[in-house]
Amino acid sequence: MPRKPSQTLEQFNPELADQLVDQSLATTLKPGSNASVLWQCSVNPDHTWKATPYSRTTKKTGCPYCSGRRIVPGVNDLATTHPTPHPKTAKRYQMRLTEMVQALVPGSTVLSDDHTVLPSGKELDIVVPDHHLAIEFKDIFSHSEQAVFERRAKPRPHGYHAAKTHEARERGYQLVHVWEDDWLHRRELVLRALAHRLHAVDRLPGVLPDINPLACQRLYARNLTVKLVHGGVARRFWQDNHLQGPVHCTLNVGLYDQNGVLRALLGVGRKNHGSRISLPKGTWDIQRYATLGVIVGGFTKLLAYAETLIPVDTWTSWSDNDISDGGMYQAAGFTVDKRQAPSYSYVGRKTKWERVHRSTYTKQRFISDPDLVYKSKQTEHEAALANRLYRIYDAGKTRWVKPVKR
Repeated sequence: MPRKPSQTLEQFNPELADQLVDQSLATTLKPGSNASVLWQCSVNPDHTWKATPYSRTTKKTGCPYCSGRRIVPGVNDLATTHPTPHPKTAKRYQMRLTEMVQALVPGSTVLSDDHTVLPSGKELDIVVPDHHLAIEFKDIFSHSEQAVFERRAKPRPHGYHAAKTHEARERGYQLVHVWEDDWLHRRELVLRALAHRLHAVDRLPGVLPDINPLACQRLYARNLTVKLVHGGVARRFWQDNHLQGPVHCTLNVGLYDQNGVLRALLGVGRKNHGSRISLPKGTWDIQRYATLGVIVGGFTKLLAYAETLIPVDTWTSWSDNDISDGGMYQAAGFTVDKRQAPSYSYVGRKTKWERVHRSTYTKQRFISDPDLVYKSKQTEHEAALANRLYRIYDAGKTRWVKPVKR
């Protein structure tokens, strides 16, 4: 709505004018006025604050209490919105996960809180010796900076999870890190991934009665049809079948069964996922691969098909050490190029206590976003802490490469 010089706040935005405590100002104040006046929240009348009409109309600022920029004890303070977890709550999730793993491998021994596998004696939450698999359940609170700053946990080195993963690998075990937010919001995908590693996808209905039966099937890629996949279809498939969710890819190719159902999907691009820099000429990045069920030979078949469509000389990809040992890439002829140090995500009330990529909260966003607080010369980390956003570290990533033979 274009602003006219003579407009009053009431004429410019009647709904906003209704939030003025002194209604006589509605017909005298201009939308661009820098006079500080008192406002009342339209959602909660108990919330009042001072702000200028300019900040309300131009910067689009709202109620500072509802947005979390101001704290009301007992309403939106940390102790109320995210009370200290009961010490047994994460343990309860871990016990349920252990039960489900045991149901997937009823003939195998499943150990809890084991100290015998790692030479250091560090504890592993769940161990399945027959399958050389170990699982760590990680609750968000105790593994984030918040626990440290509130003095409820001792600080751990940023590379703690990576070192533990490496130690397990040296002992011949794959260590999978199951994060609390994934367990609460993407439990089926967590269990599907574990069942795949345990060669037990056929037993998934026993722990997930409502699971799509197709996710429990084993098919061979040679019996499936290769097709290009539209971006919208690909996005839905990633959402339903990949723990890390959707990603934009330059090219999506998939395998369809005889009923026309998409069963495997490969997405590739000219940039590493999360990077703005294009890869060298002839280098393409594998950004996503997911399946609905176990598709034997699916990855190599789709990779070979993609090579007929794009001018690729070298494939690259990254495996997430939290959830993958890169075995699929190794089996397809890829080799390790480098290992990336652990990185962090942010968690907090603003993220609904789910991990979000560090790029979501840059220093520039803290400066420009009116719903975030920022003081001059703060670093990104300082600004994050001021907004009760806490770092939480992963186990790093591994970069894989494979030259294409012509």
